[in-house]
Amino acid sequence: MLDFLLALLDQPDVLVRNRACIALHEIGDSRAVPALLQAIRKPENEAYRGSLVYALEYLDCQHLLPDLFDLLFYGDSEVQMGAKRILDHQSFTFRAMISTP
Repeated sequence: MLDFLLALLDQPDVLVRNRACIALHEIGDSRAVPALLQAIRKPENEAYRGSLVYALEYLDCQHLLPDLFDLLFYGDSEVQMGAKRILDHQSFTFRAMISTP
């Protein structure tokens, strides 16, 4: 079932993608996170990311802190609210990124 729903994220019909997102939200399987994040990053989905972020709400997003802040700062209002809900309800550990020359 999970593979079927993830495949629907690539469908051109936004209603099909939205229904897949609702189902992924209800299933709550964190294995969907990489595919959802990939779909969120696609430029053609920019106007339709609210449902994709909604699907992430109850999934393990601990490793997505930079992505969630990007959505919070640059998404439309629906995306911002979804990102804020995730940030409010999940625990995150900040690890400073240190680059060496």
